This record gives sequence, structure tokens and C-alpha cells, in this order.
Amino acid sequence: MVNHVSALDSWLIGPIFFPRTALFPAKAELFKNPLLSVLFRGWGAFPVIRGRHNVRAMEKIVDLANHNIVVIHPEGTRSRSGEIGTGTRGVGKIIYESSSPVIPICTSGMEKFLPTGKYFPSFFKSLRINIGKSIDPNQYKNLPPEKDTYRQIVDELMFEIRKLKNG
Repeated sequence: MVNHVSALDSWLIGPIFFPRTALFPAKAELFKNPLLSVLFRGWGAFPVIRGRHNVRAMEKIVDLANHNIVVIHPEGTRSRSGEIGTGTRGVGKIIYESSSPVIPICTSGMEKFLPTGKYFPSFFKSLRINIGKSIDPNQYKNLPPEKDTYRQIVDELMFEIRKLKNG
């Protein structure tokens, strides 16, 4: 789980830090162009419809996470300011239903490398990536499967990501 401040977050985090292909959800609009769709899928992206409770997408992510590395941005969208936003309750549900460890990651400086609205990166910018301690999702299994539980889980995750930014 990594904060989302640049269009390159997913594309860089997976290949740099993980020994095998990392998968990640990406907004469905990116897959409308057939050529870009093939390219994005080759990089490990899969389309999800944003802005609503998408049960099938969450089930797919849980299934993938139980057998693969999945990079998720818990805020659901890029931060334009570089500040860490609020995690979505759906990510808390994904963590609750998954059995895979969650690794909090915080990037700083990516928003300057490829700012929102830009198509080409600005090289020679300082980037910092902090990786936190693994979170075992099984610690939440004794809690009831309800909205408040999912909110608690994602809030704890976002707290850990914020600690990485400040630490």
C-alpha cells in the first residue's frame, strides 16, 4: 500500500522493490485506447471503475493479493498537493478479506518528478521512498465484517504511511 502523488507511483514501486511482477488496479479510462491497454496490462495494471462501490473489483484484488504482489493506493486518487489523504473504506475491506501481509510504503518527491497534468517527467528531482513494517491482516479477523471495521483498518494503515512520511 503506497500513497498516491504521481502517475508513476505504481509503475515505479513494483519493478524497483519486488522480485516479480506487481499487479495494480488502474482507472478504467486508461484502458480505452487499445494500444495503451495492451501496454498497461503488460506492466501489470488491470482496469477498475472508480467512484463507486465495486464488489467485483474488490473480490478480484483480494484474490490476486492472496497469490501475487498487488500495489494499491489506499487514497483511491492522486494527491495534487503531495499530502497524504484519507484512505478509502474499500481498501480496509480488501485488507480484512485478504490473508496477505500489507506493506505500508510512502513516497515523497514523486509529485515533483511527474506532477499532475504533466506528460513528461522532470528529471533530477529528489525522491524518497520509505518502507514500513509488514501488517498482518489476520489481526483483524476477530472484528466484525462491517463498515466501521473497514474504516478502522484503513485509518491504521494511513497512520503508518504518515509516520513513514514524517520519519
